[in-house]
Amino acid sequence: MNFSNLKISAKLALSFGMVVVLTVALGFTALYQISNVAAQTENIATNNLPSVENSASLRATLNALRRFEARHILASEEKDKVEQEAQITAARKTLAEQEAQLLPLLTSDTEKAAFANYKTNRDAWFAIADKNLPVSRQGAAGMAEAANTYSNVAAVPFMTALKDIQGIVEYNVIEGGKSWVEAQAIRDRARWVVTAAVALSVLASVVLAIAISRAIAGPIGQAVAAAGSIAAGDMSVELRAQGSDEPSQLLRSLEAMRTSLVQVVSNVRQGSQSVANASAEIAQGNNDLSTRTES
Repeated sequence: MNFSNLKISAKLALSFGMVVVLTVALGFTALYQISNVAAQTENIATNNLPSVENSASLRATLNALRRFEARHILASEEKDKVEQEAQITAARKTLAEQEAQLLPLLTSDTEKAAFANYKTNRDAWFAIADKNLPVSRQGAAGMAEAANTYSNVAAVPFMTALKDIQGIVEYNVIEGGKSWVEAQAIRDRARWVVTAAVALSVLASVVLAIAISRAIAGPIGQAVAAAGSIAAGDMSVELRAQGSDEPSQLLRSLEAMRTSLVQVVSNVRQGSQSVANASAEIAQGNNDLSTRTES
């Protein structure tokens, strides 16, 4: 498609349409990059950090439970043992609530596997601790056995459960770091993409403006110059139009008018010459008649 064949309205519509399309593309590009950055930061804020916080709280509760069990073994008074058992019951309730809060945040297979292992080791530890509490209630007679079970038997699943929770913490710390690095990379890419899109939009606008200006101003300037020459009596200026837009049609009309004027002037010139010749012949005839009359 030849640009000079388009009408001025079509040129303007095409140019402004391309600018609008580039602007919309730029807007969508910026929004897409912003949404990617937002997704990464949202993952950090709504998943990684809450997982780390909840896991840390859960670990604190596990350690508190361990301390209550130790105090139960060391307590010599019945009322102290009853108090520690109440603390253990309350801590286990808190632990169940924290586990329920943590579970929806575990979205990866790694986290889910670690949490499943944690529950297995937690249940094993609780089973040992539940059997150890009656032994601890025997006082001095059962203290040695209870302390041995606490330190050597129950410690194994307890430490493993802690390790499983720590694995969840470390996983989210690593994933949070990855999300942050990815967000920074997306930001850098977005900066270059948006800059390139703006540059392309500006370049396209400049090119279209120059093309339209030349397509309109050039032929009109040529038409103005030709009209001035014709008005001054110079009919030798030939107008050449390229395309089928309004300026080209104007040039063709001016060229047709110039051609017609040249023909009219030529005809007038020929008629004037004929009149001049006839006048000369009449004058000569009058002279001859005058001479004969005098004779």
